[in-house]
Amino acid sequence: MSDIHAALEGFKAQIDSFVAGLKLEDGSPLDIQVGIDWPSRDAFDHLTSNPRGCLICIVDMGAGSTQQRYLMGQRKRTVVYPTGISATLNKSVLPGLGTATCTMGYAIASTQVNANDAVGLAAHRDIKDEGAVAIGAQGQSLTVLALSLANSINDRDLLNTWMEATSAGPVVTIVSRIAESLKIEANVGNVADWTREISRSSSRGMVAVFSPSIAVRKVVGQVLELQLNILNQNYGFLVPNDHPVRVAVVNTRICRDDVLMDLYRQDFLFELDYVITKVDRAYSILVGIGNTAFE
Repeated sequence: MSDIHAALEGFKAQIDSFVAGLKLEDGSPLDIQVGIDWPSRDAFDHLTSNPRGCLICIVDMGAGSTQQRYLMGQRKRTVVYPTGISATLNKSVLPGLGTATCTMGYAIASTQVNANDAVGLAAHRDIKDEGAVAIGAQGQSLTVLALSLANSINDRDLLNTWMEATSAGPVVTIVSRIAESLKIEANVGNVADWTREISRSSSRGMVAVFSPSIAVRKVVGQVLELQLNILNQNYGFLVPNDHPVRVAVVNTRICRDDVLMDLYRQDFLFELDYVITKVDRAYSILVGIGNTAFE
């Protein structure tokens, strides 16, 4: 998911990388702390007694000039989770008053049941489709999953008038209750997450640098001014799931804080243009109730 929190966390990671390993002109390493929002009073008090210390605060100052813009074209990203199971029927037609078996197994290259693995048994009679689904849990045994499928078949109101099911180990035995033959099908699947960009928002903020001396402020300020403008020139950065965050450096200023007179300060004003995303979960269609797709 992408939002203002992801944008600020990503921006903080950029600042962290810019100031890592900075030293004073005499070679002394700086003790730099980077955070989002204003630091506590204790942090300020500690800074005044630490000549090599520095606090960098990333402060969100509210919506920018382009607070919300809907996109004509949306960025999309789909993550399909692998299915760890298989289901094999010994026949595709359940004879009238006859039996069939569905054997649970592992998918190729799989050694376990994955979270949200599901197995479905579909049956077709005349113009009606019915079915039952069982959903597994991470590391669940095939025996338990087979039992869950058998119980699901027996609990399904219309389906349980056509057949009944029992399980032994990973095998589900299906017994027909009617004289007609039924077409049957076993399907397995898992879920997918579909991340889509629904809009873009803009927020203005400030990177405030607090230091106990002019020398510390100069070292940190020079690096940040250069790197932030390079970030501006390179458009910005990517947050997880490859969503872009546009960084625009608006201005910088050197000031003496009227309240914290013992500290030296430099501010960098910026604007972040970031995406708002929504994650939808999609489920595999294992039983096509109401259609004859598998006929």
